[in-house]
Amino acid sequence: SGVVITCIFVLEMGIKVVGLGCAGYWSDNWNALDGTIVLMSVVEIVESTIFPRLSFLRVLRVLRVARVLRLMRSWRGRQGC
Repeated sequence: SGVVITCIFVLEMGIKVVGLGCAGYWSDNWNALDGTIVLMSVVEIVESTIFPRLSFLRVLRVLRVARVLRLMRSWRGRQGC
């Protein structure tokens, strides 16, 4: 399931990069955080495929939680709460 979610986030990132341009995407702090997390997730997937026993990047999964919390906060803001 982690690979599927990462693929969805890669697709979202790709759409934003196409829409905003590379400089526009990376100039926004939230997009920079999201993009960094997505890129680290892709590196983690590749790393765990090549070196299944060496998974030092799994510690960085905590950043995914930060992304989900940010999304939840933005949903709350749109509902007028």
